[in-house]
Amino acid sequence: MSTHQVIEQLLHKFKIENDPEEFALYCVHQSGEKRKLCNRDKPLWERILQGPSEDIMKVFLMDREEEEVSNDVAQYLNLEQSILEQVLLKLREEESREIQRVISKYHHQHRLLSHVLNTKMSPHIETSV
Repeated sequence: MSTHQVIEQLLHKFKIENDPEEFALYCVHQSGEKRKLCNRDKPLWERILQGPSEDIMKVFLMDREEEEVSNDVAQYLNLEQSILEQVLLKLREEESREIQRVISKYHHQHRLLSHVLNTKMSPHIETSV
């Protein structure tokens, strides 16, 4: 498969509707060296040539215009799989807590607004003494 075909397959797999021309595959070596793959390159062949260790080189799908691997990505390049899984677990837990916080805030605001509306809508009976 060519680079372009791999990009199309990845976008299809993850249901990304952007134009494949907006993306490129990059080989990122452990040393930090980065190389953009041409459309005629064969990404799987490039990966095989580096040997069985994924620590030596990884392939990333990034914006075509991206000049560097972001610090967000670079900080995870040399971590073990088990550590990355723990980081992902912590991020999911944090996301879940944040979702619950937003839901609670929404329910609180909903109750306050409902109360205010109910007090304004209820008829006021005035009596004179």
